[in-house]
Amino acid sequence: MDGPGIPVLMYHALLAQPAPGTSPVHIAAQLFEQQMAWLHAQGYEAITVTDMHRQLTTSQLNQKNIAITFDDGYRSLVARAAPALKKYGFTATLFLATGFVGLPKFIGAFANAVPPDDRPLTWAEVRELQAAGWDIQAHSRTHRLHAALPAAELRSELTESKQLIAEQLDSSVQFYAFPYGNYNRHVLQALVNAGYQAGFSVHSGLANTAHDLRRLPRIEMNTGCDLHIFAKLVRTGYPSAAAAYRARLRDALFYFPGIKDVLQSIFKRFIN
Repeated sequence: MDGPGIPVLMYHALLAQPAPGTSPVHIAAQLFEQQMAWLHAQGYEAITVTDMHRQLTTSQLNQKNIAITFDDGYRSLVARAAPALKKYGFTATLFLATGFVGLPKFIGAFANAVPPDDRPLTWAEVRELQAAGWDIQAHSRTHRLHAALPAAELRSELTESKQLIAEQLDSSVQFYAFPYGNYNRHVLQALVNAGYQAGFSVHSGLANTAHDLRRLPRIEMNTGCDLHIFAKLVRTGYPSAAAAYRARLRDALFYFPGIKDVLQSIFKRFIN
């Protein structure tokens, strides 16, 4: 899957300052600002995943384009991410977990690692991002592991999140990011059945025409992504040559989703 492609960066919340117990996927706003400044200085232009999908399906990739995405839907995106993006003329895509919108705090398995000073967006704030040019796409209702869900609950996560965003924002919802990047062959089929044009995983690498549109790669940003590592990730999709080798091996093993499911099942039995 290596070769020319578009980096799809994956962010979560932006912190005013580090907080104990917070997941490393939530990075300092200052680091985010530095990364955006670097992209601007290198001549990158930010596009939405809708624009990127158009490039992938027409085989017309612009290697100076980059897709900046955020998962879940944190208030800090309005307070900290949007101003930094506006400063450099960048746009972004929000993969929104709709079940939390308007709540005073996040709930569920991942809530304990959420920054203590952050909260879910309201629909008014989501519309504010949309008005600023952000692309709002789906990230489930309740942010659960999809591969473990019964068929009816999986269908609900995919379809109800899509419908609610479309109703609230009067927009087309065609793209989906799997919570935790978790999927199996049944999830991929459910994605297609729900009418999505593409899905996004958390596999590393640059998105290009060789990838399965149902599980496009994204590059996870975390507290360890200093500018040196960030530059490598943007240019190659990997933090190191060793990581690239491991990813190629994974892609080869998981080329067919059914084989991926079997291998992961065997691995789980082995470690248990």
